Amino acid sequence: MPIRKVAGRESERDPASQKMLAEYEAAVVSESPLRLGELAEDEERQLRLGTVRAVLWVQGPSEAAGLALWDFLPGVGRRVRLYLADGHRSASDLGLLLDELDERSEHDGPIASVVDFIPGVSDPIQEEALSPRSFFRVERVALRRPPDSPFPDEDLFDRPDLRPLESSDEEEIARLMREAYDQTAGEPRPWFLYRDPRQDARDAVREIFEGRRGEWLPWASFGVEASGNLVGASLVTRLDVPILSEIMVAPKLRGIGLGYHLGLESIRVLLERDLADLHAVTTSNDFRALRLARRLGFEPASSRAVGLWVNRVAIGVLPPPPGDFGPAPGSI
Repeated sequence: MPIRKVAGRESERDPASQKMLAEYEAAVVSESPLRLGELAEDEERQLRLGTVRAVLWVQGPSEAAGLALWDFLPGVGRRVRLYLADGHRSASDLGLLLDELDERSEHDGPIASVVDFIPGVSDPIQEEALSPRSFFRVERVALRRPPDSPFPDEDLFDRPDLRPLESSDEEEIARLMREAYDQTAGEPRPWFLYRDPRQDARDAVREIFEGRRGEWLPWASFGVEASGNLVGASLVTRLDVPILSEIMVAPKLRGIGLGYHLGLESIRVLLERDLADLHAVTTSNDFRALRLARRLGFEPASSRAVGLWVNRVAIGVLPPPPGDFGPAPGSI
């Protein structure tokens, strides 16, 4: 089945491409978890600007069988979003579309990751098509701390000296982020943009400080220092609700309660301002973060988690071991 480019401008688009884009947007807006629907609504503008590219997968002379949209991860490849027409939502057709896209890799770069949510395509079908092609799934787990949760126990460890973070801490936070996550598969690395983890950490922190992940709340974000260096930090943003987006601790200082007290202090100041509906996001195989979240009163949200099927060859990571919400609570 051939692939043809979808024009960026709607006025230049053929009817089949326009119909598939409309179907894709309607499906994502109505069915997707978290905020993917809002992203889909914005893709028309991104197509026009060339930030996102798209191709139509055609069966026979004219039947539209699938749609692929992607943006580029610098130095890595493509992050692809897929849509299959009704009647083509099978493992065999999903695999054929991936193979067709892969044949274009010399021009467009390898597929670094496939976004899961694929409307109408079940998890078993995705597994059957993607796993044999070197992909493994990493989940972004949405967590919520119910407003009526009791305040966590403060007396488990001696409280460290904490201070609010400032925009001038950007470089130190980026350094800490790189050290704390240390390129471990199953943690944030599959969402990275660059092969250089230092650049990726700088971009991630800049996104937070510039409000591209929601409003940054410096008064609810805290750091702890040792020998003049930042060794732990919590970062809080706000979209519709406050989100404890990062708790980072230098690897050599894990296990003494720094992460716990950083999260505790962020929760305390948010509750003082009557912001009791708190959320957090982590990845399904980051057991340290999941244990910490549980101790701070967070629970998995009821909505389906956002995932990525990560191409371990393109990204250069090993698949994480299988896991769930992690072992029983313990020190971090």
